[in-house]
Amino acid sequence: MIFGVGLIGGSLARALRERDAATGPGGTRGTVIGVGRSAASIERARELGVIDVAAALGDDAQLRAALAGADIVLLAAPVAQTLPLLTRIAPFLDGSTLVTDAGSTKSDVVAAAREALGSRIGQFVPGHPIAGRESSGVEAALADLYAGRNVVLCPLAENAPVAVERIDAMWRATGALVSRMSVEQHDRVLASVSHLPHVLSFALVEQILEAPDADLKFSFAAGGFRDFTRIAASSPEMWRDICVANRTALLAELDAYTAVLARLRAAIEAGDGAALEAAFARSRKARTEWQERGGKAAAGHPSLEITGHTMEYIDLGPFSRAAGTVRLPGSKSISNRVLLLAALAEGETTITNLLDSDDTRVMLDALDKLGVLFTRDGDTCVVTGTRGAFVAKTADLFLGNAGTAIRPLTAALAVNGGEYRVHGVPRMHERPIGDLVDGLRQIGAKIDYEANEGYPPLAIHAAPIAVDAPIKVRGDVSSQFLTALLMTLPLVRSESGSIVIEVEGELISKPYIEITMKLMARFGVTVEREDWQRFIVPAGVRYQSPGSIMVEGDASSASYFLAAGALGGGPIRVEGVGRASIQGDVGFANALMRMGANVTMGDDWIEVRGVGHDHGKLEAIDMDFNLIPDAAMTIAVAALFADGTSTLRNIASWRVKETDRIAAMATELRKVGATVEEGADYLVVTPPAQLAPNAAIDTYDDHRMAMCFSLVSLGGVPVRINDPKCVGKTFPDYFERFKTLTVI
Repeated sequence: MIFGVGLIGGSLARALRERDAATGPGGTRGTVIGVGRSAASIERARELGVIDVAAALGDDAQLRAALAGADIVLLAAPVAQTLPLLTRIAPFLDGSTLVTDAGSTKSDVVAAAREALGSRIGQFVPGHPIAGRESSGVEAALADLYAGRNVVLCPLAENAPVAVERIDAMWRATGALVSRMSVEQHDRVLASVSHLPHVLSFALVEQILEAPDADLKFSFAAGGFRDFTRIAASSPEMWRDICVANRTALLAELDAYTAVLARLRAAIEAGDGAALEAAFARSRKARTEWQERGGKAAAGHPSLEITGHTMEYIDLGPFSRAAGTVRLPGSKSISNRVLLLAALAEGETTITNLLDSDDTRVMLDALDKLGVLFTRDGDTCVVTGTRGAFVAKTADLFLGNAGTAIRPLTAALAVNGGEYRVHGVPRMHERPIGDLVDGLRQIGAKIDYEANEGYPPLAIHAAPIAVDAPIKVRGDVSSQFLTALLMTLPLVRSESGSIVIEVEGELISKPYIEITMKLMARFGVTVEREDWQRFIVPAGVRYQSPGSIMVEGDASSASYFLAAGALGGGPIRVEGVGRASIQGDVGFANALMRMGANVTMGDDWIEVRGVGHDHGKLEAIDMDFNLIPDAAMTIAVAALFADGTSTLRNIASWRVKETDRIAAMATELRKVGATVEEGADYLVVTPPAQLAPNAAIDTYDDHRMAMCFSLVSLGGVPVRINDPKCVGKTFPDYFERFKTLTVI
């Protein structure tokens, strides 16, 4: 049954009918029913032989009869119509009927389905056939439109596997190549390779239309214009709805594209032919290679074939043992703090063991745009300080999903006397920054929200800065707000010679504030604190370069290997962190000891050698993880291997990280068989008697989700990690390192 028998719905109907794939019980040929608002258009589809039976959407009797016993319902209508359509059919929907859709966006469609179907959401399997033509309407429908084309399914946690397979089989019957993604990954990818090209195509035509000599320009348009603007002949109604529905992801892609245009414009203006040729050559090479691969992932990327389509994921295990030694990459938290402090200091700072990751790259890119001079060779970076003031007084800074970059930079820019824009990926625009902005406004900073109040993107303006009272900031959402203020306020003058920050509410993640204060001390600025509620910062002073500074290994990243040492028997030794570390996440080793792991520690190393129980299981744990929220994610997965129910408390900050980690963790733990209770600030995990094999773990573009779920492979079952490249945020070669320690 198809709602909306135009190009997309009509092509599916033709394919099923002509391939004789629409079969009912016993192999008999099934019936394709078309439903539409317009009696004339739906009757036209029947006359053309696209459908067998026509039904009117507004006729209760026809709709009830059409839905009775229906096997599959496809919604092939604009995405904005999803909620009214599902609300309309819900009263007539059989419990065995599956519903899928063809929408180009998924987050909004899933939200609509949840609202309309409620507890019956398991009957809805989100889908998206990535195919089309410049023409629309049922007359444009083709039986082979989907042959060899991609169809993406975005299964929900509530979908039964057999339900997903039924929708998968329907699309494969048309000759389509079917793959699966998470809802979030789908919207991010399609914004880049589908939605943005359409916007650009419409925009070019619009630009020419607005020109006084538009007719002359159109008269000379040839092949290049025709190829670029072919998709501007697509349905305006459909693309209106897609752009609005996926605006967060689309805006991030537009920002990134605008940044590239700005670089090319600068090269053209400067007459820099070499830069233009290099950019064009890179693009030509990438497109040629993509075309030669038939649109598949590049060789060497972790991927396998799924029903004929290449999708990025990595399969791990089952592994019987894990042992070896790992030298940790530099800490993300320390790397970005040190980069900013070195940039603001007086003198030249040599930074060694600097992390090379997505988050540090966006910080370095931002510093470069702000006029900071630096050179980099491998994991060594030499930064020439700006003596407390960035040279560039205007800049547009894309900061990805790096909280350790956008929050401290926002504070530093607010007192720098310039005009700046800071923004990031769609998820960054969902991560709060309002408490920091409120704190900065107390000293006169002028900061505007471009979209949603309390969230990036931000427009930062020049403003007179004055401190005449203690600055108040909330401490119960993110410690990065306090870190940003601590690092910036020494640049601000005060008549008293000091500035006071008062924390409202309980300060979370206190060890990260310790990192900030200790690093500031290395650069010559000492912060005094009274408990964790009041901080006194010297005002109007200048950071002094320590000359050289080494970045410790990342203690959060150590947690995966330490847990592997417990689960895989070990011994596994991590080098780069230990008793002398300034990072609070070394406390993970103590939590692991509480669960029964055999742990030993030196000044700059930690080693784990199995579990100290004959039964080989970890002990269940009930613990407050406020101090080590990132490493606590590893405990949540380790709880799968415990002898009872574990409770992780005081982890509310998970909700505002790279994804809503409480919700994401609960969803993915259930995939491997765990019973999970989630609350506003806690997670309760009861392990299954046996882990479910071949679980496909969605990672939500969150590096820590990907890394901690790799541990499932040590539980006697294989596991699949979707979108493994998200570990590039902090640990680009994590999976390669992990596999060197494991034995099948």
